[in-house]
Amino acid sequence: MSIRSYRSAFILLFTVLLVLTTVAVGYNAYRRASAVSLGLSADIIDQMSEKVADRTVAILQAAYGYLEMNALVVPQHGLAADRDQVFRLFWRQLELSPQLLSIFAAEPSGGFLQVRDNPQLVTRYIDRSGTRPREQLIYRDQDYAPIAHIEGGGLFDPRESAWYIGALAAQGNVSWSSVYRFTSVQKPGVTAAKTVYGEDGKPVLVLGVDIALEGLSDFLSDQPLAKGAVAMIVDQRDRLVAYPFYLKLKPPSPDRFEEDLPMVSDLADPALARAYELLKSGTSGHEDQRTQSSGPLQGFEVTRTGGVSYIARIHHFPSHWTEGWKLFVVVPEASLLTTAERLLSESAVISLIILTVALFLVSLLAMRLFKPLRKLVKNTELVRQMRLSEVEPVPSNFTEIQSMSAAICGMKQGLETLEKFVPATVFHGLIASGAEVRPEAEVRELVLVCGGMAELGGLCRILPPERISAVLTEQLDGLTRVLVRLGAMVDDYLGESVLAFWGAPVEIEDGAARACRAVLQCLQTGSELAEKDGSYPSDMAQNQFAVHSGPCIVGNIGSQRYLTYTAVGDNVELTWRLKQINRAYGTRAIVTAPVRQKVAEDFWFRWLDRLPMPQGAEPLDLFELQGERVVPLAVEAQLFSRAYERGLEALLAGRFDSADAAFASLQSQRPDDPALRLMRRRCTTRSVLPCMVDEEMQPPDPAGIP
Repeated sequence: MSIRSYRSAFILLFTVLLVLTTVAVGYNAYRRASAVSLGLSADIIDQMSEKVADRTVAILQAAYGYLEMNALVVPQHGLAADRDQVFRLFWRQLELSPQLLSIFAAEPSGGFLQVRDNPQLVTRYIDRSGTRPREQLIYRDQDYAPIAHIEGGGLFDPRESAWYIGALAAQGNVSWSSVYRFTSVQKPGVTAAKTVYGEDGKPVLVLGVDIALEGLSDFLSDQPLAKGAVAMIVDQRDRLVAYPFYLKLKPPSPDRFEEDLPMVSDLADPALARAYELLKSGTSGHEDQRTQSSGPLQGFEVTRTGGVSYIARIHHFPSHWTEGWKLFVVVPEASLLTTAERLLSESAVISLIILTVALFLVSLLAMRLFKPLRKLVKNTELVRQMRLSEVEPVPSNFTEIQSMSAAICGMKQGLETLEKFVPATVFHGLIASGAEVRPEAEVRELVLVCGGMAELGGLCRILPPERISAVLTEQLDGLTRVLVRLGAMVDDYLGESVLAFWGAPVEIEDGAARACRAVLQCLQTGSELAEKDGSYPSDMAQNQFAVHSGPCIVGNIGSQRYLTYTAVGDNVELTWRLKQINRAYGTRAIVTAPVRQKVAEDFWFRWLDRLPMPQGAEPLDLFELQGERVVPLAVEAQLFSRAYERGLEALLAGRFDSADAAFASLQSQRPDDPALRLMRRRCTTRSVLPCMVDEEMQPPDPAGIP
């Protein structure tokens, strides 16, 4: 790099020294702040782990205490006699411990007594002392006052429940179930049960408590961890006992039971599931890694999943009631370094302010030069993109910039003039490519449209020459706007007509649909212009169009000095002739079979005729374009088209009498229809195809079609 100015060298040296100093100070501050942040985060995670473990054990210990107390106070001579006192005892216990869902007792005879607080406070008693079991449910308010009494069938038998069987097997000790989802409230929890024995050593009661663990999830959700941190309680089967409510899970599989708890692998965030798997198994892979952390995070491990580092730790619960349970904590490493990164950002901002102030005065002078230069560059780019209307003069006190601005504005004016003589699509393509223009052409499949005013001669007899020019200009301008808006390449103006095509220089898949839509819009535009002018009959300004598709020679054609981008060939000539043939059929838009075949589902057509082609070529079917199918065709027009097509089929099949009868019936409805007169004349002369005597119906020789 060559520096030719002392001022530039000084500014560069000052900037480099300031940047190096800022980087050194910022790195040291970041390193120290990172160590402090990681240490504080480790302490918070340790404290939270102990709080979660203590709270979990406290919930289970409270349930254990209720079981032991109930074993002493609940009457052992039968639940029926003292069930109201037992109900009230269980109700008070539920009031004191919101985490308990229900407290119950069962007899070896099948009698069952339960107080349930969720979703509604209800007391339940099943009596099996009689010949048939009897069940009574009393719904109560929060003051224990009865609300409703319901008699049940007593189908539930506590002796068949897992907690009853487990309590008997525990032989006087408290039996703890594994964590499962209570189907009645859709909440995770455990059931503790204990058997009470009589003096004879036989079981007289089985007491139980349903304990909800939903409060642990709320507790985990409220813990003040770092942003993005997650704490979950996982049991020995890798099931989620408790987790923050904001965590999302995958949709459950169809084969999962309703009471099953979600697995760690069911977490919607793959990073959490993968971190747990790596931390548990100690494996590592190409994308995911597990490493032991040191320094302030001693005892934690770093997992890397999907390019993001996570600090993870597993804390095992100490109580035998929660054997196999563990607290799994995952924290994005970046969130622990937020304070350090904020300090680094503040240092960078301060340094940037100092650097900005130091360079401010120098920048003032540079801006006076570079601002107009940027505008000149923008003007040059606008000229390259042919967005000439957006080019504006650039004011400046520098003579060189004034000269450059004047030159660009002069080039803009010249290009605007040239654009009026060269098709816009070709002109923009040549400017964008930057290639040299030379005579060259290729064979392309084009969709051609030729159309214009049908009664120019009549207008010339009633309007002066200057009005003829104005009318032609207005009509051709309206047609051109429609064609260009629908992506056509406007090739040439042939007297009162315009020739355009789709398929070159850019290939267009829906060229046939665009062409038909353009013809319909052009017909509407021509009629509106004539009605708006009012200086001549509107029927004289009606337009006629032809749409044809076929291979053509298209490209830069002309001399070495003057070129034009145009299409040539017999299909171009045929399109021009088809536009003239509209007069013979009294139509305004003729479409050939190759075009109609591509858009038959989108537009209404009437089969018009079958045109013979010279030198043994296949006849060409002609169709009248009637409108888009999104607009329903009038019933009268549909009936007329079907009857006409039936007559044409009979004519082409040589059934001249049937055809003449069909056309005669239609002619009674439309006596001035030129197509019907033409068809009846052919029926009279027994001519299947048009005689082609009239020169305007003569198609070109197709021998030279590419």
